[in-house]
Amino acid sequence: MTKKARVFLSYARSDGSIACDFFYKALENAGYDPWRDIEDLPGGDPWEQRIQNTIRAADIVLLFLTAGAIASENVQKEWETAIRFQKRVVPLLVTAVTVPDELRRYNYMDIQSPADCQLGPSNVQKILETEQTELRTSFDKLRARISAEIASGAKQKYLEGFVESCSTMLDALPPPLPPEVMHMLFSLLSTLIDELGAEKDITGLVESMATGGYTAPGWEQEGVYKLRIADMSQILKKVRDAIPTTPVDVVVVAMTRAEAEDLESGQAFADLPAEWLQNFKSIRPTLAADWLDRYGATAEDWKPFPGEGNIATLIRSELQSLSQNLRTPLRYSFVEVHDLALPQRRQKLLELRAGGCLVVMDAVSSWHPKLHAAFRSTSLDVSPSTLVVRVAPDETLDNVLTKVGFLLHEWLICDFFHRADLDKDEKCETITQVKYFKKWIYNRLRDVAPSAAAQRSDLRPYINNLGG
Repeated sequence: MTKKARVFLSYARSDGSIACDFFYKALENAGYDPWRDIEDLPGGDPWEQRIQNTIRAADIVLLFLTAGAIASENVQKEWETAIRFQKRVVPLLVTAVTVPDELRRYNYMDIQSPADCQLGPSNVQKILETEQTELRTSFDKLRARISAEIASGAKQKYLEGFVESCSTMLDALPPPLPPEVMHMLFSLLSTLIDELGAEKDITGLVESMATGGYTAPGWEQEGVYKLRIADMSQILKKVRDAIPTTPVDVVVVAMTRAEAEDLESGQAFADLPAEWLQNFKSIRPTLAADWLDRYGATAEDWKPFPGEGNIATLIRSELQSLSQNLRTPLRYSFVEVHDLALPQRRQKLLELRAGGCLVVMDAVSSWHPKLHAAFRSTSLDVSPSTLVVRVAPDETLDNVLTKVGFLLHEWLICDFFHRADLDKDEKCETITQVKYFKKWIYNRLRDVAPSAAAQRSDLRPYINNLGG
């Protein structure tokens, strides 16, 4: 039998079992999918994880308030989890108790009398039916706005995959995503409609939405968004893939936090001559006090400039700004430098060498032997169509780095320095300040964007199709 919706029942066995049992059976008979720990938590299951996953998937949480429930740590964990997931919580007053402060903002249902208890399950059904009606009404209004506010039929098609996914989910029983996630999706869809209606480029916006980087002042659903980005990324990628774009492959040569810690401890030089470690120690005093904190789980998490976002945010911002002036917006994707050494990525490496890409090098990360060797093996900087920017976020640090003879010898194997210093190639640059980084990224990508050729009369001769 197809179930209409998932209902989580939170109660204390000591004094809430009778009321919970009545609601469970009534809702099950009405075609809903109720969950409580007696039937639905098999022995041996990890209790807290199973409870959390079940609440996460629930369409509504019923909280049976009794003296036992108020005193129960487990019940408290359940309603705290429900609040964290921004669930619709319905407190059911089974006996006269003092409602915890955190629950007073919810409209409770008094079921202390037998008559009220009898009506309780049908009232819960009305809440769920009203929720579904509201979702459908909101969705229909959004679809109407697409036709009314987005003048271009081609741009209306950008949202077709998003709309189709939402429609399919609303028709499914039970819905694959709970109401608070659907409301959040509609909020994102509304924002996209606003931007397209205002004739704005949404390439960077969609990218940030799909990768978990989106935020907005006063956005009530941000908590749900952060928790459920994995559930939405495929839907948002349908929008991204529908937008005509020029792909830009980005290779960030930067350490992870773990690799940076290996530098700090000296472990990165364990199998190398002592000269490597001594040369790193010579520049160590010039590094910022928080230098380790500028690295994260991936190369894209690297924060090259104090007070600024990570490298992915900086690049996204400049591409979005530039895309406003191009007929075909630019869309970046990161390529992991270590992966390019794998046999299965050989074809991608050849494509990058032939077609060009954007390489962003961290001057400090050049000290990590394995990372530096991985980049050297790609020979990406040899290609004249490759844009290479080396970031040394402090001029003093850059001067010290340049004076260290051993590493300079290693750098000379890296063609970036030949192109930058000997050939005076404008596509190779060392940057020490964020304002110059942003300017360089903007200007260099503008010069090589194929779609810019028809809009600019002063392009330099080198027009390369980055990444394609």
